[in-house]
Amino acid sequence: MKKRCSTRLYVIKFWLPEGVRYKVGYTSKTVPYRLMQILTSFILVHGYSPKAKIVKDEPLLGAYAVEQLVHKQLGKYRCAQDSLISGGTEFFSCTMEEIDVAYAIVSANNGVPIDIVDGYVRTLLY
Repeated sequence: MKKRCSTRLYVIKFWLPEGVRYKVGYTSKTVPYRLMQILTSFILVHGYSPKAKIVKDEPLLGAYAVEQLVHKQLGKYRCAQDSLISGGTEFFSCTMEEIDVAYAIVSANNGVPIDIVDGYVRTLLY
């Protein structure tokens, strides 16, 4: 019997006053539940709930490691929100295409996390 994957990698698109931002993360809950946590924190901190849409939601073993590598690939686009916003350090000002490229780089090696260092692919085995 196959083991069911308990973690999910997700991307949520937010329309904020300063522009479109993407939140890249992982959760062991459902992605709609995680979205509600984030929106609730916006309401509590800023008094409003931004428009948001789930644009990627996929089960993934090792989602945390992949999420961290995607964050590293997207580092130059990072635009942290208020520290009281749930997951506020994981927001990026980029396009969905740039997130897809970062994800493709990370998952290009048959699910083994990889990193690009000085133009060379490095496999990260734990």
